[in-house]
Amino acid sequence: MDRVTELDDLELVQSVVSGNKGDFAELVRRYQHKVYSTALRMCCSREDAEDIAQEVFLKVYIGLPRFRAESNFSTYLYRVAMNTAIDHLRRKGAMPDTTSLFRDSEEGGYVVEPEDPAPSPLAALEESERNAILRSAIEALPVNHREMIVLRDVNGLSYEEIGKILNLGEGTVKSRINRARARLRRDLLAYGNFFTPDQSNIAERG
Repeated sequence: MDRVTELDDLELVQSVVSGNKGDFAELVRRYQHKVYSTALRMCCSREDAEDIAQEVFLKVYIGLPRFRAESNFSTYLYRVAMNTAIDHLRRKGAMPDTTSLFRDSEEGGYVVEPEDPAPSPLAALEESERNAILRSAIEALPVNHREMIVLRDVNGLSYEEIGKILNLGEGTVKSRINRARARLRRDLLAYGNFFTPDQSNIAERG
């Protein structure tokens, strides 16, 4: 096994700062998909997401000597990714598999429903249409709501992690997530065929 693959994130950071610049490639390998996915959900364009991801890793590489490990490297990376994506949206003036928006894994956090391992062609088409609707609804959210949905419901981060990324208390994080989800549910209800009957009843209750 390659030496760098056995190191944890902090050890890799320390190695890079100590002069082993090539070890940064392992950090990129570990997180490039998550950074790209976060940028794509925030900015909606594949081309923009690729540019943002490159900018994020460049910023992180340059900033590693100032990283003090007061939080996890992944938290630091997400913070840079979110700030970079938001800066990109401001300069321009300006999704995920279908999620059950009404089941919580952590005091209000939603969990992704397991997919049918062998969906029928019709079911696959319906799921594709639902995904397109969900992506469009997320893209239409205000940035402050979109970032909450992306961090919590797309990336599955905990309230604590989100608080560290956005420099917010957990109570504030929870209330902002609830508001963002309420807005998203309201917008999705405009699509009469998005929710199943049971989900529609729950959504209407909020």
